[in-house]
Amino acid sequence: MRHIIRLFIALFCLVSLQPAKAQNATEDTLMNLAIQGTLFTLIGSSIWGENPFRESLHLKPQWGVGFQQGADHSVSLTQMQLVHPFKNALYTGNQWDLTAHWEFDAGYWSSSKQHPKNDDGYFFGATPVFQYTWLGWDIHPYIEVGAGVKYLDDVTIENNYKSTQFQFGDIFGVGIGNAHYQIGYRYLHISNANIELPNPGNNFQTFHIQYLF
Repeated sequence: MRHIIRLFIALFCLVSLQPAKAQNATEDTLMNLAIQGTLFTLIGSSIWGENPFRESLHLKPQWGVGFQQGADHSVSLTQMQLVHPFKNALYTGNQWDLTAHWEFDAGYWSSSKQHPKNDDGYFFGATPVFQYTWLGWDIHPYIEVGAGVKYLDDVTIENNYKSTQFQFGDIFGVGIGNAHYQIGYRYLHISNANIELPNPGNNFQTFHIQYLF
């Protein structure tokens, strides 16, 4: 009965959650994949696998580093991550598994526009990232989603006044990797989830690499 109740809650949340529109259809689709994919993973793992909230406190004695480079139109982004994997997989199947790791990041952005209100800045954040990995090959394809928090050094990115320095960061990505290396594409959406208005989002299309020691 508990699992049935959780399933109905998950379906209700997936249907009712309607993120704000992004700047175009592609960005809107990616933003929905990031937000709703993370919600589905959290609830689905709780029902059919391990509790992600409990497992997030049990980490491997292993660290890694990540690097991310990309842009949102005229705003470029460089980001570094410190990676700490969960000790146990959240779900393991015959051909795929669901794993997770924490990312603690620092990012620098800069604008190429002439005389913007703010031409560059920094942010810091923490994000749990969930990866669905196909195990059938030596090099494993993966899909990843995640949602975490960011803190901006200034409330304005370029000409976008974002109302709050506290923001959320949502991730959707695809790539390939093995036990130590990963390389792929990652989309990053930053906004404050309408805590305060106006709430213009930033949507970064990035190249991402990661190495686990």
